[in-house]
Amino acid sequence: MNELVRNEPSLPGIGVAGLVMCPFFKGACLKGGCELWVELKCGEIFVARCSMAWLAVLATETRQSIDKLIISKDK
Repeated sequence: MNELVRNEPSLPGIGVAGLVMCPFFKGACLKGGCELWVELKCGEIFVARCSMAWLAVLATETRQSIDKLIISKDK
């Protein structure tokens, strides 16, 4: 349970002059206060982004997995 509770603020996202805009309500990103905010742990580092920003990464990884399946099926 203690692993899920973090006291330090999330890493800043990418935006203009440090301000990250929400694609839904066209205002400043609420980060940890939003239901779409996702924090992933990679080793000891937390990487946090809006789930909409992760969609591009997920789509790329899904496409690569499909291509591997197709190639292995053809052999």
